[in-house]
Amino acid sequence: MDYVLDKEGGIYYIYSERILFLPKVFESRQARRYLVAVELLSEYKHAAYKLRFVADWLNGLKKEDGKWDMGKSVNDKVYFPLSNDWRKQETREADCTERISSLLSVLSGIR
Repeated sequence: MDYVLDKEGGIYYIYSERILFLPKVFESRQARRYLVAVELLSEYKHAAYKLRFVADWLNGLKKEDGKWDMGKSVNDKVYFPLSNDWRKQETREADCTERISSLLSVLSGIR
């Protein structure tokens, strides 16, 4: 886990940066790819402990209403959207919140 987190090239085609370095912009494709990498790593035995910094980062990005919104740029037709339509901000927020909440549940050891 330590090797993968600090590997200069990230995780091959999933994310090309070090996982230890958080994305600078949350509402970005880079952040979406970062979450995909973290979701992959979260399935490993010691992930919750090693990825605590990601959970802290995500919790710090939660809006006052308790939701997350990664913006329209994360729509890649693979990982987002979860819903059929993102024309409404509420739908996009619901999708982002569902995905991030699910990841945080895994990282906290709740499955």
